[in-house]
Amino acid sequence: MSGSDKTVFNDKINSAKKKINFKQMFNILLITLLLVFILQNLENIRVKLLLFSFEMPLFILIIVSFSIGFFSTKLIYKEKK
Repeated sequence: MSGSDKTVFNDKINSAKKKINFKQMFNILLITLLLVFILQNLENIRVKLLLFSFEMPLFILIIVSFSIGFFSTKLIYKEKK
């Protein structure tokens, strides 16, 4: 490799590297903990909601609850901006 080829190669490597900020690290940690929690709770449960009662896997209830909280928070903070 010549000197200019090495420079171009190093520039491509440096541009491919991205710094991860605190928010991204926190989200990665949160998702990892959520996945561990989900994998430990695979059994079926009975869910009672007002007049309704049904059986479903616990991990689906966890995912639905997390998604509702996550997206409602995103909507609230989006409206404040």
